[in-house]
Amino acid sequence: LPDTYSRSLLGSAIDQRVFEQVLHAQFPELRKFASLGALSFGWFLGWFANVLPVPLALRVLDLFFSEGPPVIYWIGLAVFEAALERVKTAVDEMVEKTVMDEEQVIMAVGQIFSDLRQTNIAKRQALFDALLTVAMDRFAPKLTLDYLVAAKEREAGATLRALNDRTRAGDLRRLTRRAQLATADETALVYDVSVAAVLRT
Repeated sequence: LPDTYSRSLLGSAIDQRVFEQVLHAQFPELRKFASLGALSFGWFLGWFANVLPVPLALRVLDLFFSEGPPVIYWIGLAVFEAALERVKTAVDEMVEKTVMDEEQVIMAVGQIFSDLRQTNIAKRQALFDALLTVAMDRFAPKLTLDYLVAAKEREAGATLRALNDRTRAGDLRRLTRRAQLATADETALVYDVSVAAVLRT
């Protein structure tokens, strides 16, 4: 998991981009929702420990050590599949037909994790077992470690550029306020020359 826990969180940002691509490939109806991939940020950083009770989080950790990093993708996709089924059922049951929206999907994902934290251990275990079955049967064969490593390598450059652009924009805003240079272009020039000098040393 290179750079997952670095200051820049580059590894996590790459995981987010790849997960979002995989999510949209598996569930084309979600392509219109731009921010769903961001829901998984904590899943990759904490291996679901931030959303699952300890016994279930330990099972994820066990799977992580036996199957490798793709298990986070598999379980994440299984959660989205279960959430989509709930949303589609709810939409079908509405008197006035409506279309699925992003908020419904986000709420359904939250409800899945809420159900996994419930006090009824048998129900919680049955739901988690169902998610793992979907994860292992449906998504594990498609999303191998080799596939995900290649996808991450393809996304690494674009993700690093995006992070650098965000960092540069924030630094320029702060520098412009402090340096009181005449124009934003002058500030950008000073910044770029300074960064280049630091990188050469």
